[in-house]
Amino acid sequence: MDLVTMRRVRNAISILMIITLFLMICQRQNQQNKTAEPDRWQSRFEKNHILIHKYLDLVYKQYNQRKYDEAHNTFLDLLQVWQYQDVLARSVAVKDYLPSDSLHKLHAVLEQPVNNANRYRFIKEIRRIKLRLINY
Repeated sequence: MDLVTMRRVRNAISILMIITLFLMICQRQNQQNKTAEPDRWQSRFEKNHILIHKYLDLVYKQYNQRKYDEAHNTFLDLLQVWQYQDVLARSVAVKDYLPSDSLHKLHAVLEQPVNNANRYRFIKEIRRIKLRLINY
């Protein structure tokens, strides 16, 4: 083998080593990004879970203070956050998830005229939802 051929072989091997190193770095970054993605969805899911609890407490407080219009507006905010939580629940593996459809009963109670029977049904429904939320 002459000198020119040896240089060509050495240059080809150097280029192959650089390409291999570059591909290894890219693969490692892709793996890190894939593992970081579920963590991001999980953290959003947990933050929304806390926010849902806060909204439920606020609706309960406003309803008991006889601020029915504010309670209804807060309920609509709660419904919006919970529907987003439904979307996140599809991305995160959740065992026993309570979907936003379970708020229909509470919404029906809020739409009815206020009396003692409806107040009792409202409190009972809030407690049922809170107990279900604690379990997941």
